[in-house]
Amino acid sequence: MRSEFRIWHEQDDFYHIMFDQNTRKPYRVDQFPIASKLINQMMQTLLPLLKQQEILHKKLFQIDYLSTLSNQIIVSLLYHKPLTEGWQQAAEKLRGQLIELGFDVQLIGRASKQKFV
Repeated sequence: MRSEFRIWHEQDDFYHIMFDQNTRKPYRVDQFPIASKLINQMMQTLLPLLKQQEILHKKLFQIDYLSTLSNQIIVSLLYHKPLTEGWQQAAEKLRGQLIELGFDVQLIGRASKQKFV
């Protein structure tokens, strides 16, 4: 199953959003029941961990989740800034934290003309 969410930054906070199909206004999404249980668990776990490291959440504008029936998940983090070695190190640390929490996860970082797996 696949789910894509924009990230809305508001002062020191940020969260998943979607846009209303009729009004095009953004609305906050903390849970997405039609997605897989694994995607919902990752949504709840990931954001607090991202908030701990500014390099991982600054200029983050979208998160894509792709889960499998065998409980694996790929999380793509999309940015409006170039990704650096520092970002890659922080992402590896984040992946380690998620694995310790029981997730079978792969992280992908994407920016203009860049992709880190």
